[in-house]
Amino acid sequence: MKTKGILLLVFLLAITMAGCGGGSDSQTLPGTDDTEISESETQSPSGDEPGISYAEYLTVEEVEEITGISGLTLNEEPLMLQFLYGEEIAYEVRFYSMGFYDEEVGGNQEYYTDVPEVGDRAAIAIPDAPYRLTFAKGDYSIMTQTLSQDPGAIVTEAHLIELAKLLASRL
Repeated sequence: MKTKGILLLVFLLAITMAGCGGGSDSQTLPGTDDTEISESETQSPSGDEPGISYAEYLTVEEVEEITGISGLTLNEEPLMLQFLYGEEIAYEVRFYSMGFYDEEVGGNQEYYTDVPEVGDRAAIAIPDAPYRLTFAKGDYSIMTQTLSQDPGAIVTEAHLIELAKLLASRL
């Protein structure tokens, strides 16, 4: 009787787990103005499994040194690094596949200005806070942005460009 109960439990778990894989092929990512991003664009650009660590590309110490902001902490999520000042996001980096650059910059050209010497191509948008710098390098599209309004955690245009150059050099 115990064996039948265990088999039934295993069977039910297998059915439940199989049902978790379904769903929509797209998702809306926070901070992207509710733009639909296809599942292929949220996959690791290098072909690695989603969920790999991008923290090796940029450290808290490097962001603090470049921006002059101290006391930052790192919140790492799949395909995203957030550098927090207290509870506010001072600086954010999102990793996408190459197609994202054309969608983001091409679809919003009135807000973007080209930036030389960052990756293969780069553009910065400063219509109002948050500031956003998006660049392409190899198979990657990287969107970086400032989000904090706290005077102690302001990331400037010059900081965005310097951080993007550092990131691009590591891809």
